[in-house]
Amino acid sequence: MDMEPDLIIVMTSDEDEYNNYRKIASTVAIPYGSLGNPQNEVSYFGELLGREQEAKVWIADYEARIAVAKAKVEQAIPADATFAVMSEDGKNVSVFGNDFGRGGHSIYQIFERKIPEKYGAKVIEERYRVLSREVLPEYAGDYIVLTTDKSLEEYEADVIWGTLDAVKNGRMYVWPNKKSYFIDPLSLLSQTEELAEWLAGLKS
Repeated sequence: MDMEPDLIIVMTSDEDEYNNYRKIASTVAIPYGSLGNPQNEVSYFGELLGREQEAKVWIADYEARIAVAKAKVEQAIPADATFAVMSEDGKNVSVFGNDFGRGGHSIYQIFERKIPEKYGAKVIEERYRVLSREVLPEYAGDYIVLTTDKSLEEYEADVIWGTLDAVKNGRMYVWPNKKSYFIDPLSLLSQTEELAEWLAGLKS
């Protein structure tokens, strides 16, 4: 209320929450995941704010850059390779599906890579699943993208992580939460290009 906004945009599907914000200013409520992808999101806001042409230009640039990133990965990585997208907080490990950040959108939607067999469709439906360290080898893919505050060297020396084929053979990418968490269009573009550069660098 102190900020006196002209417009509030809130991620919610809760009618009471929407009505509370609407008492302060004009409010647009967008349920989580309802816009589907960066192109839809930018197009939506372009129409909302009367900046459709800027949105079209941004989308064209985004799609061109994504195509370049995807081509790099296709040239470097076998088509049948599996990818695990994970996060580790020191106690538990979480595995992620294709729309909950940590690189899942880039790996599974943009690069169209395979999930490890143990994932099954359930992890995609649930968006993420918390595991104990003991079952980690069952969920590890040929490649691992891991969100963590620890270094790659710490994982290489770990009694469980260090036994994984992806870790032993330099096929695990480690990055912090501040880089992998967000799923807005700018973040997804940055994540996709960063992962593409890493994977392209692994080509033997």
